[in-house]
Order: sequence, then C-alpha cells, then structure tokens
Amino acid sequence: MADANKVKFGLSSVYYAIETITGGAVTYGTPKAWPGAVSLELSPSGETEVFRADNMDYYKPAGSGSYSGNMTMAYLPDAVAADLFGDETDNNGIVVEKAVGAAAAFALLFEFSGDANATRHALYNCTASRPNVGSETTPSDGATPITVEIPITASANVNQYVRGKASPGDAAYASWFTAVQEPDF
Repeated sequence: MADANKVKFGLSSVYYAIETITGGAVTYGTPKAWPGAVSLELSPSGETEVFRADNMDYYKPAGSGSYSGNMTMAYLPDAVAADLFGDETDNNGIVVEKAVGAAAAFALLFEFSGDANATRHALYNCTASRPNVGSETTPSDGATPITVEIPITASANVNQYVRGKASPGDAAYASWFTAVQEPDF
C-alpha cells in the first residue's frame, strides 16, 4: 500500500518476541505486550567504509545495518526483565538480577500513528541493556512518573533483515502483533 502519511506521531502497541536460532534458521516466540511506551529513538550506527582503487572510490558498501538508542517506558515489568535479562523470582517472591547472563535477542514490534495511517514496524534482531536504577521524592504538588530508558541495539538477523513495516491494507498488517512478520519474496 502506498504511504499516505505526511507526518508521524504517537508510539503505541509495543511488543517483543524472543528470537531463537536453530540450525541457522531464525524463529520468534509469540509476541508479548510491553505496556507503557513513552518514546523510541534509534539512530543508524556504523560507518560506511570506502574502498579506494584505481585512484577513485572503487567500492562503497551500503552503510549501517544496525540502529542503537533508547526506548523510554513508563516501567520495566518483572516479566519483561525475566524474558530479556534472565531475572528470576525465588520461592519467597524475591526478584533476583543475576551478575552473569546474556541478554536475550528479540524482535521489537510497535506502531507509529500518522495523519492517515498507523504504520506498524518491526526491528528483527534486538538486544537491550538494563536501565539505570533511580527515583526521586514525591513533590508536594503531585507525583510525576519517573520513566526508564532502556538502551536498545537493533541489527540484522540471520536472514539479513534489520527492520520492516506495514500499513493498513498490507497482507501482514492484521496479524502484525500475533506473530513476527518476516518478508516473503
């Protein structure tokens, strides 16, 4: 479907799906909602390296292939921390962050509103870092929520897909948040 939007705004419907690679093939678990989306800002990372030959720029590979930045959320739910960082809850209800453990790879699904369409996006191979810990005292005139910034890096999955998007009317749009939609060429 042709992109009819002139502007974008409104981050919503954030989901994540744990990535698994078996025998060189990528699969994703069922997407889980991650409520409390405030903002997402990821910038392309990496540099284009130009190869010089014959006294000219002989080869210029396409740059980037990855993004990094922050996702600001209202809160980091314990269930999300368990899935992404391996936090565990003991028999007494204590949620424990372990010193050693690898962050899980996941697909990040979300939606940006627009003036004409709500476009749905996927970042196929993400990792997150733990957010800072902090809060502040409640002011006498009312509480302002303290958000958490979660560092996110998105890079190509084993199929070399970094990100995808769909608009209303596209075949993948309706099921975007029920299963990770990868291209079908």
